[in-house]
Amino acid sequence: DPNDIQSVDVLKDGSAAAIYGSRGSSGVILVTTKKGSVGNARINYNGYYSVENIARTPAISTADEFVAAGGTDIGARTDWYDEISQLGRGQAHNVSLSGGTESTRYRASFNYRDQEGVVLNTGFDQINGGLSISQKAIDDRLTVNLNYLVTKRNNDYGFPEAFRYATVFNPTSPVMRDGVFNEPGGFDLFNPAAIVRQNRSESEVTENLLNAYAEFSLLPALKITGQFARQTKSEFAGEFYPNNALYRGGVARNGVARRGTFENSSNLYESTLVYIGEASNFTYN
Repeated sequence: DPNDIQSVDVLKDGSAAAIYGSRGSSGVILVTTKKGSVGNARINYNGYYSVENIARTPAISTADEFVAAGGTDIGARTDWYDEISQLGRGQAHNVSLSGGTESTRYRASFNYRDQEGVVLNTGFDQINGGLSISQKAIDDRLTVNLNYLVTKRNNDYGFPEAFRYATVFNPTSPVMRDGVFNEPGGFDLFNPAAIVRQNRSESEVTENLLNAYAEFSLLPALKITGQFARQTKSEFAGEFYPNNALYRGGVARNGVARRGTFENSSNLYESTLVYIGEASNFTYN
């Protein structure tokens, strides 16, 4: 979560390539998360509430302009962009607990986000949790850091194609007729309101990141570091089109449902030897 970020650094010189090889040829981005500090336990909270709206829509004909230009007048006056959009409300809340001593520091955080999109049935809700522990030992020559982050996110993707059909659909067509969505049929012509209200495209995503880092001072100017990180991601995604949906063949195939899973994991092992000292003076001709 952005509230857990302490700093972002970009490595773009030879040192990055030396450590990360070909993966670091275009540079390396280091994201450092916040750690606990010495002192009594501190509790921090921040949050916000927001609203989003479509600021400007394409310049298309109104129903009256459409009829005046020779279009077929079905009798209604429909703003299709208004039918598929909404005021996107969002909120975020972050709570953290941190503290520690000279040898042990800790920080735990919890974040909740809920964001609606500007299109009906779009948005996401997300929970983040984080734990960071830092321990010093052997007369402070050894430092061990342990970080664990977990994210669980539910996505409602919606259907961006609804904007295209809202642009080309007859503005004199009613949204509903006899209790069902008005769908005149024809090639590549769908009721945009039916697209966003009848159908679903969603997923559940869980991500875990574990990072363990150790640093040991061999000499005042020489230290060795080691790091292990493991990241996993699992996603369960699906689409659903009921048997009364003309869009994407719901009617033709008596309803359509798709489910898919995705699993991914990656490990990082890293060890470096660092010497901090003065460079020798030299003359180059």
